[in-house]
Amino acid sequence: MAGGVSHIFPSYQEDLYNRIVATGLVVSEFNETCMGGGWSFVRRNRIVAGLSKAVFVVEAGESSGSLITAGIAKACGRKLFAVPSNLNSLNSFGTTKLLKAGATLVSEPGDILNAYPFSNITNNSRVSTVSSVNKRLLNADWLGTFPGRVYKKLCLEPQTADDLARYFEKTITEVLTTATELVMGGDIHEKEGKYYVN
Repeated sequence: MAGGVSHIFPSYQEDLYNRIVATGLVVSEFNETCMGGGWSFVRRNRIVAGLSKAVFVVEAGESSGSLITAGIAKACGRKLFAVPSNLNSLNSFGTTKLLKAGATLVSEPGDILNAYPFSNITNNSRVSTVSSVNKRLLNADWLGTFPGRVYKKLCLEPQTADDLARYFEKTITEVLTTATELVMGGDIHEKEGKYYVN
C-alpha cells in the first residue's frame, strides 16, 4: 500500500481491502496510520514489482508511475508486458517506449499465459482455470485448512511433496494424503514429481 495498512485509500475500496485481508496479505513499508501521498507511490510500486513475476502495462503517459514500476521490475529480472496503443494518445508514450525496449507485446490473454509453464493446457482452459483459482482463493474458511494452505502455496509456485513436507513441517504421508485429495477433487495435478494448480 502507498500508506499505512490501516489507511484505506480510496475509501470506496474498503470491501476489496477486507477481502484481501481475509484471503491474502496487505503489505506496506509505512507505519500503520501513515496517510501516504504522491511521494509514497514509488515506494509502494517497488514492493509490487518485487512481489510480481511480471509487470503488465496497459497504458502509461510520459511521466507515468507505471514506467517507474516497469523499470524496477526490469532491474529485478521480472518479465515486462505492454499493450500497443494509439500513437496519437498521450497515454501511448509509456507502452510504446516499453515495447521498443523489449517488453513483450500483448494483444490477447494468451500472450501472457504462454510465457509461463502451465503444463499442456489450451488457452481456453487456462482462462477458465484462472477463474476457478480465484474462486478457491476467495474461500477464507477452506484456505485455513491444511488442504487450503497447500493449495495456496501451490498457487505461488509448483512444489514437490518433499518441498511441501519441509515447508509445512508435516510428514510425507500427510502431504501425499492431502495432495491425493486435491488431485481427486480436480484442484491440482502432478507432473514430473511436482504438483501444479489446475
